[in-house]
Amino acid sequence: VFSSPCGYVKPDARIFAHIVEKFGLDKESTLFIDDNINNINGATSFGLKAYHFDGDAEKLYSYLKSL
Repeated sequence: VFSSPCGYVKPDARIFAHIVEKFGLDKESTLFIDDNINNINGATSFGLKAYHFDGDAEKLYSYLKSL
């Protein structure tokens, strides 16, 4: 989702609401992955699960396998 067409930018909760509505997602079971801690905080404040990606793909892969 691009910010300019919907009018919201991360970490504004409205962009997460837009994404959940647009794609028919269940926010309690949706995982948001980002490298920016502010965006992670915005996602979790909205009610999404979130993973702060630090550049370590193997650690992310392990995390995803654990879900």
